[in-house]
Amino acid sequence: MVLKLYYEPGVESELDRFRDYCEFQEFFSGEDLENERALLLSSKGLGLITPGFAQPLYIKRDKGPLKPFISNLVRACIPRAKRYSKTYSILDAFSGFGSDTLVLALTENKITSLEKDPLIWLILREQVFGMENVSSSCQDCIPILEEATLFWDTVYLDPMFHSVRQKSLPSMELQHLRTLFSEAGPDAAYLIDIAKRVSRERVVIKRKAKDAQIGTPNFSIHGKLVRFDVYRGEAS
Repeated sequence: MVLKLYYEPGVESELDRFRDYCEFQEFFSGEDLENERALLLSSKGLGLITPGFAQPLYIKRDKGPLKPFISNLVRACIPRAKRYSKTYSILDAFSGFGSDTLVLALTENKITSLEKDPLIWLILREQVFGMENVSSSCQDCIPILEEATLFWDTVYLDPMFHSVRQKSLPSMELQHLRTLFSEAGPDAAYLIDIAKRVSRERVVIKRKAKDAQIGTPNFSIHGKLVRFDVYRGEAS
């Protein structure tokens, strides 16, 4: 797959880091973008072009909570005694644009961040650029979990939420993602099962607050909108 990256005049010095992945085309303000998936590099940053949306989506780098160690995500993924170890390893298997990866990275523990879509991964890569404790790659997590040759302390699963009962529009980021990945994702119970095989301590899955539990988690951490269900890992 050849990835197209449009760029505005004035950002040519930033093109080198995309040269291995994209073909370039200069873009001038006021021109119409083609109705295809692509990226736009401008003074605003790196934007995602999605057919059906009038404007590119720019992801601002989330600074994360000022106290990441008290976030529900971190509490679910890292045992209390190991949160400050800087050696605890976490696989963020469905990283998307990287918002949860960034929160976990603030603990200074070791984060592996996977995203299978090349365009979204390039935006993710920009998000975590310069973070020495984060390793990101453009890969589908399922074959990696099935092969069970790599292991982590925690495997974090945040597959796409699909709901027909939602009354309000989700965030613009989720609107783009749902347009791109409209098909139902992998079976959550299967994901948990294969994730347990490569997790030494925990498998954490993010769910809507009112969603039914999958099997019997060891414990759950509840928020207003989402819930983190935690299962014991089975890797030695």
